[in-house]
Amino acid sequence: MSVFLCSVCSQNDAKFNEARSECNQTFPTANEVELHLINLGSLPDESDKTPMCFVHCVMEKTGMMTEEGVLVAEKFVEILKTFPNGTEVEGLDKMVEKCVEENSNQEEHCDKAYEFAKCLMSEEILQQHKDE
Repeated sequence: MSVFLCSVCSQNDAKFNEARSECNQTFPTANEVELHLINLGSLPDESDKTPMCFVHCVMEKTGMMTEEGVLVAEKFVEILKTFPNGTEVEGLDKMVEKCVEENSNQEEHCDKAYEFAKCLMSEEILQQHKDE
């Protein structure tokens, strides 16, 4: 998920990249897997918890998710406001709000983080196609 998360944040965000690096040591995830999520809105193998837990780890370390597993919408908007690659996404606030709401009842933190990321990427992909 490191490419996914890096692509949705400021390229120069040292704290974010530090979190990615730390989390990738514990939950190693190939760039190809991350690109699959970016381009298609889901992981190629949804039975593999490692990339899901990587996403959770990064979200927690950057304050996008609390230790209790609460998704912090304001933090997502702050970090993701210029994704990908500095391009502002129209309606990001609403996308984040929708995805937080849809996933607030998820119990397991890795699943919740992934389902949120999946929702957000799917919404962003839909937004791109709407703009074309």
